[in-house]
Amino acid sequence: MNKILLVGGLAVAAASSQAILVIDPTPGSLPGTENVLFNEPGLIASGSLVQGILNESRVLVDFFEAGEDLTTPPGGQARVTALDGTFTMLTTAMTDPALGIIAYQFDVNAKTSGDLTIDLYVGSSVEATGTFAISAGGSNWFRIYGTEGEVLSKVTLSSTGEIMDVRQNRIGAAPAPVPEPSAIVGLGIGLAMLLRRRFKK
Repeated sequence: MNKILLVGGLAVAAASSQAILVIDPTPGSLPGTENVLFNEPGLIASGSLVQGILNESRVLVDFFEAGEDLTTPPGGQARVTALDGTFTMLTTAMTDPALGIIAYQFDVNAKTSGDLTIDLYVGSSVEATGTFAISAGGSNWFRIYGTEGEVLSKVTLSSTGEIMDVRQNRIGAAPAPVPEPSAIVGLGIGLAMLLRRRFKK
């Protein structure tokens, strides 16, 4: 199902009127979100993937960036940064694939100014996207949510400038939607055809 994307209250991509995904570049708390804690025992604190845990529900969250080693430094504001000091891409998803993101707020601490593109995924498809100017050394706040409780499979950030860290992460988690029966039937038919071809040889 397509969605309407709102950016700072302005519709930039029109689609179905049933639901709206919002990317709001302003600070402020989102109901239903929990602080993401890092550096707790058992969490992955450095490497191609790092983990956080929601402070109340104790649900795990993954943060990763292709080709870059990340870390969650101790002390100060809980944040994700790169081992070499800066990065340009970051993906956030729940560790458990049966869960998704219903609300997400964060602050991008940029080393250099640039444009930040945010892609919102439902399943394996990008359902909404927005591009925003971010400033070096300043607070670049974002709030992401759906008006009808849409569940995102992941959120990706990509920047033309260098990001020092993404901090003040707060996330709301919910069960991911179950695929519709028609999609499951289609997958079953495709698998049956593949197996039939294989056994014909």
